[in-house]
Amino acid sequence: SNKINFIYVLRNPFFVKIRDWLVVGILMISLFVSVVPSSYVSATNITDSSGMLETSQVKWVHIWPEIPLPNATVLIHAYAPNVSNMRIQMCFNTMCFIPQQMKSLGNGLFEYIFVPGQGHYPPTKNGDEVDYHLLINGTAVFNGTFFVRNNAPPVLGNITLNRTKIHLGDILKISVNATDDYAIHNVTCYVTSSEGTKKLEMKNEGNGSTNGTYYTSLKITSQGNYFVKIVAFDNSNQSSFVTTNFFVYPPEHKDKTPPRLLDAYGLLNGTKLIIKAYIEDESGVSSARIELNSTWYNLIQIQPGIFQIVLQNISEGDIKNVRIFAEDPYNNTLNESISMKIYNITPPIKNTNSSSSQKGSGGIGLALALLAMGLLFGVIFTLFFKNRRWLFILIIAIFSLGVSIANSYPSISRDAGGNIFNGNTCWSCLGLQPHNAPKGWLVDYPNGTPVHHPKWILEMLKSKPVLIYIHQVPCTGCEIQWKDMIYSGIITPGGKLTSKYAGKIDFVVLDITYNSPTREKGMEAMHIYSLGQIGTPTTILLTKKGNTVYWYSKTGIMHHQELEKLMNEAISMYGG
Repeated sequence: SNKINFIYVLRNPFFVKIRDWLVVGILMISLFVSVVPSSYVSATNITDSSGMLETSQVKWVHIWPEIPLPNATVLIHAYAPNVSNMRIQMCFNTMCFIPQQMKSLGNGLFEYIFVPGQGHYPPTKNGDEVDYHLLINGTAVFNGTFFVRNNAPPVLGNITLNRTKIHLGDILKISVNATDDYAIHNVTCYVTSSEGTKKLEMKNEGNGSTNGTYYTSLKITSQGNYFVKIVAFDNSNQSSFVTTNFFVYPPEHKDKTPPRLLDAYGLLNGTKLIIKAYIEDESGVSSARIELNSTWYNLIQIQPGIFQIVLQNISEGDIKNVRIFAEDPYNNTLNESISMKIYNITPPIKNTNSSSSQKGSGGIGLALALLAMGLLFGVIFTLFFKNRRWLFILIIAIFSLGVSIANSYPSISRDAGGNIFNGNTCWSCLGLQPHNAPKGWLVDYPNGTPVHHPKWILEMLKSKPVLIYIHQVPCTGCEIQWKDMIYSGIITPGGKLTSKYAGKIDFVVLDITYNSPTREKGMEAMHIYSLGQIGTPTTILLTKKGNTVYWYSKTGIMHHQELEKLMNEAISMYGG
């Protein structure tokens, strides 16, 4: 038959040789393409090298960072209002690459993202000179150059204030000295008070250099504690920050309550120890220190009420005799010896190449290498061995696929030193505070999808609003929020609502630790109401207005000021 004749022809020695050499040819071409980048043109330059800007076509060009670090991504923007298409050619010394299309952002604005080491671009290193040429219809209309420098981040001095005792209505001048080995790009001051956070751009006092004293002015409009954070960026997009705080004294008021330590813990990574302390005071904390083995260290306030210090060359056995001292503006002091928890986050040596991110990329590379090796051996066996040669290729292919799957499977440690417990993230165990809370009360999800509330929650909402607190063991952030709710008078030490809220709102505590009887409900609530990655602690509030259910959720620590505000809103909204 025709089918049998066709198979006979394919098995003819002449066609077998053609097939074998065709396979070899394809492999050689593939090898050549992989070794010699297709977009690389050696010693090729564009014809126009004048470096002049044709203002009739391109109005301006901007790159960021202006002085990139080695292997840093560079954004190039160009504005050409009467141009619909623009290309860019990148060059390294005498090596230029085939021009690439720039992305049109509309209204004559074009963008190109240059990523060293990606595609056919080589990595950049300190001292490299990179030229870029903007092309319109194949003609260069702008030539630019930037240099790669391995420079240091900005250096900031201490923040200075022009007043020592500050009152309502004062105009406060905030200053800081900023220097950089190349140039300061901008300095911004963030001031947090009971009114929220204000962003203030700081000005250079002006001495012909970007290095020098930067200042801004702030009118004091509220009493209480103010937290100041100043951030400086250099032209390489590196940043540094310094912080301070001050207190605006209300008239005829005396704070007699000392600061309270909510929690303190350490994160040990090798020989580097990061210590975080959560200290609360109604007037704010003026200063805080920690004592380790008879040596005192100043704690830096990185957020209101959150203090941190990074110590080097520390081992877990060195962490003994820990004492924390803090003082508020009224000279009330905290002086407390503690047994500090230490979370060892040092990656085990045997699992150094087993993190999920490493496996994702390493698995693909290994799979490709094994696949190429399988094809190579397949060609060898095709050419020199006549029996069961395709079976060998099949075995190698299956082996490659198996190793790829096994190597790409993410492995997450659940040891006490990790950040995954009971299958859920303990955010604060790594000093993280996710920002995934909504800006206000929600009815549906932010994308408009309706929420399907569990029946047990709807039953509770028939009588009053509901506050749900989800935690697990271990969880540092959960302990911090729980102590904060006790200290602020929201709940009793036994976990019941105080008389301030009892009878006005239902309080549900759900423990999602493995084998906990409330784990199923807690997981259900987290998956329904979390707006991002789930984790602990999670706080959920629900209320009703008519027949409409309103809800709010936050993953991460919710301090009592925010929690009480939401609880009072939920109570006032209910039934209205």
